Amino acid sequence: MEYEPISDWTQPARAALVETRGAEIRLLLDTAFTELCDTRDLAAFGFRGDDLVASAVEWCVARFAQGELDPGRLPVASRSFRLFTEVHFWLAQKVGAHQLNRLLQPPQPALPTSALGVEDLLAGLREGLGRALRTLRHRTCADLVTYWLRGSQRVLALLGKKVPGEAPLPPASNKTRLSVHVHDARFRFQCLYRHLVDDTSSRLEAVAVREILFSACENAVPYRRPAAEVAPALPGPTRGAREIRHLCQDGAAELLATLVERLSSSPDGVVERLDWMLGREAAAPMTLVALGLEDRADLRLQLQSHPSFDPEMP
Repeated sequence: MEYEPISDWTQPARAALVETRGAEIRLLLDTAFTELCDTRDLAAFGFRGDDLVASAVEWCVARFAQGELDPGRLPVASRSFRLFTEVHFWLAQKVGAHQLNRLLQPPQPALPTSALGVEDLLAGLREGLGRALRTLRHRTCADLVTYWLRGSQRVLALLGKKVPGEAPLPPASNKTRLSVHVHDARFRFQCLYRHLVDDTSSRLEAVAVREILFSACENAVPYRRPAAEVAPALPGPTRGAREIRHLCQDGAAELLATLVERLSSSPDGVVERLDWMLGREAAAPMTLVALGLEDRADLRLQLQSHPSFDPEMP
């Protein structure tokens, strides 16, 4: 979806935009926060009142109109009305990025699987995966969704979700390239699903990987934004394509290391293990190839030390 750009980010201009376009802004925010309420209690982020969504919307509107916002720290695509759909940005403004990451950790079931019922937990997991898949499509492209679905079909079958076997895969030059695209899609999905991508950080590595791997891109190989297009979003002096690619690789390495740490032990619950298995598939040696990190011996050792699994037996 194309969003109308916001050209003037001064405080008076933002206040005037709220005055003239407040209804549209509130509608975008309301839709985004309503969807979040399916999985998160807004009270945990400090919102109060009988209508927590309305409270969150008005807080965001006031923050946009009156607070300090530096457009240079925003992804290029977010310097538009799209910003009002990005719930994580506003929550980070409310509670801080570190606290937000803690609050967004996948919730642990309050009761053991046997008490809650496996089917209820499976349904919850399917819903969470579906939301993350929509985010993957929004922040990358359609082909990566197809690669993820086909690459994850063994575990999805155990979840009771059928993937059409006849669904055509996007073109790939050979089986190796097909595997690379599948692992690329798995990695990006898990980073979004587990909320590893920091949309508020201004660190060069974080901005580079966010702009290249987690922003809408052309639906064609290599399925990422080119360095020249990303360069204006990086703070500081203009950087060349090679340096930008290295920054993206460093950012991807940090995300992969965090993912590996999250998956360091296999849970016991049936549903929890299925969730872990999907993550474990995204942390494989071929993932290093997909991310251009073949030379990172430290990451390879981490991946090789992971517990293995049989995808047919959760």
